[in-house]
Amino acid sequence: MECISFERICRWRRVPNSTVARRLWRRAARYFSIHYTARLAEAGLEVSVRSKGDGLNTPSTESPTNPMRFRDLYVSHTRVRDAMIPQMGLPSKAAARREVERLLHLQVLRGFEHGHRDCTDIARSGCRIAVVFDVGANVGQSAEKFANAFPDAQIHSFEPAAGTFRTLQRALSKRANVRCHRVALGSREGETTLYLTGAPDANSVTNSLIKPPKSVGSETVELCTVDKFAGDADISRVDLLKVDAEGFDLEVLIGARRLLSSQKVAFVLAEVGFHPGDKRHVLFDDVRSYLIPFGFSVFGFYEQTPEWSGEPRLRFANVCFANAKAFVTQSVK
Repeated sequence: MECISFERICRWRRVPNSTVARRLWRRAARYFSIHYTARLAEAGLEVSVRSKGDGLNTPSTESPTNPMRFRDLYVSHTRVRDAMIPQMGLPSKAAARREVERLLHLQVLRGFEHGHRDCTDIARSGCRIAVVFDVGANVGQSAEKFANAFPDAQIHSFEPAAGTFRTLQRALSKRANVRCHRVALGSREGETTLYLTGAPDANSVTNSLIKPPKSVGSETVELCTVDKFAGDADISRVDLLKVDAEGFDLEVLIGARRLLSSQKVAFVLAEVGFHPGDKRHVLFDDVRSYLIPFGFSVFGFYEQTPEWSGEPRLRFANVCFANAKAFVTQSVK
């Protein structure tokens, strides 16, 4: 059955704080809340929107005399089915889309365009995702996304920071197909220093194996390679290798050379930068140049983030590389 997919509510839109606004959000909650919930409190007009797919929860509260504001509210996997159109008193899905865009100030994306959702594009590629390595797991944001998108996959989440690892274990304790490993991955085996950019239990996303300009402490952590870990765990291939290692990403890929060269990795999803002076992100050009000899090509750009200074250029993005020669459909370990 065809459907319309609603993906993102625009930033800082103002809606009059009135009975119309209340009815608007009640209508949205009634017809478009298959995978998210919307709540309007009469006092203060508190709006709470949660996306199960992305695990986001963004509340916004305004006084009854001020307009409501919505900042970066996301809605994912939400659908309007054909059967719901007559209930809305609208002649077609196209009319429903225009009505929603007009009333809710939403941008409605038709279908599932390539380049918007990484897991959707990967799932549509035809390659079966049976094993996922989540390198730089933090508190499980990516692991949750992968577990939802690929419920039959075995997911290995790697997080070296002690405090963050404890949070990761708690967050994923009910996910039977996710295994957490407190180890850093790189181009060699041994021990290394992890530099902390926040309190030990702050779950900072910028902890790094590369010494930053400022740090609040450090930990000595175990260092392994993708090839060594996969060999010890009797894992013959990795269908999706996600890397977010705060500038250490290329080292992780170098440590996966055996799997990459033997066509045992189908997808690499890496957070890369586009500015040579950005030490927190490995350059896109370097990652691409390293992967091309193994048969990889660019598959898609996701979550693009412009330069924080306001300069008209891209700062970083998640880039997916695919090696079609490594695509398989049979079961793997």
